[in-house]
Amino acid sequence: MRTPLLPLASALVLSVLGCAAQEPQTFEESYRVPHPVGAYENEYFGEADVVYTVDDVSFPEEDRAAFTVEVEVPDLRRVLGFGEFETVCESGGVERAAEGEITLGETEAGSYAFPMECDVAPGSGELRILVRHDGEEMVFTGPVG
Repeated sequence: MRTPLLPLASALVLSVLGCAAQEPQTFEESYRVPHPVGAYENEYFGEADVVYTVDDVSFPEEDRAAFTVEVEVPDLRRVLGFGEFETVCESGGVERAAEGEITLGETEAGSYAFPMECDVAPGSGELRILVRHDGEEMVFTGPVG
């Protein structure tokens, strides 16, 4: 009996795509994103995880959220750039840029905390905070209020 290749190929493609997308995390849970260790591409010798967490989520005003984006950078034997770092909030089907200062251009190993705030659409039951960095998108979700 012959098995059609199309369903098998589709399953393989979907499984690969599923591995590329990370599942949303709730507030205070972390994403681990592997980065190569070494100063130059021809000197890479393994990977280490940069850890991203959205913590201390509060709602100090109606329709306003405050939170902290925490980034744990391991010793990568090089700097990690923050030029392509963006945080947005999504509620009520609308994305809004988070407000806060990312004062780093690039950094060595260490722990970094970025206090941020954003508007929340009136009547929203859920807030999604999207952290985009270096081609990765991490989604953190939780209830409003």
